[in-house]
Amino acid sequence: MSDQNFETALSYTLEFEGLYSNDPADPGGSTMEGITQVEYTLYLDSKGLPHQPVRQIPMEDVRAIYKQNYWDACKCDSIAWPASCALFDFAVNSGRSRAVIELQNILKVSADGVVGNDTISHASLWNANNLTSAIMHARSAFLQELVAKRPILKKFENGWLTRVASLSMKLGLFDDVA
Repeated sequence: MSDQNFETALSYTLEFEGLYSNDPADPGGSTMEGITQVEYTLYLDSKGLPHQPVRQIPMEDVRAIYKQNYWDACKCDSIAWPASCALFDFAVNSGRSRAVIELQNILKVSADGVVGNDTISHASLWNANNLTSAIMHARSAFLQELVAKRPILKKFENGWLTRVASLSMKLGLFDDVA
């Protein structure tokens, strides 16, 4: 079931990550399908492969990077669906550490940005839909605070909040999270 959950989460995420982008206001720089050039270069290095522009990334590399660097790194298989999907997409959009810290703050465990046994055990005590809703609310609040601190990011705010609202609907949450 976990492979199916990953594939479903990835399909939702890729609806928003789109194709090639190199917006000067985006701190990620050159990206394709949400994978930055820096991240792709590190992946190629880990495989002993020659560097190439992220614009040329094959879908199997996109899938492998998302699985290893986000789904597995956040231990999404240990978090109940749909909260695992909410955590995964948050990590892709705002960084693994940020997403995990927000989850840990929700769970009231030590917020070190790494999903460990304490995080997993506390997450298992929650109703999955309630945890998902809490993650989505925390994500919206984080994004709004980020834009308030860094006004150059204002141009992304509507898209980010639309993404949160759309994913919330896909995951069966019908309250206003954005």
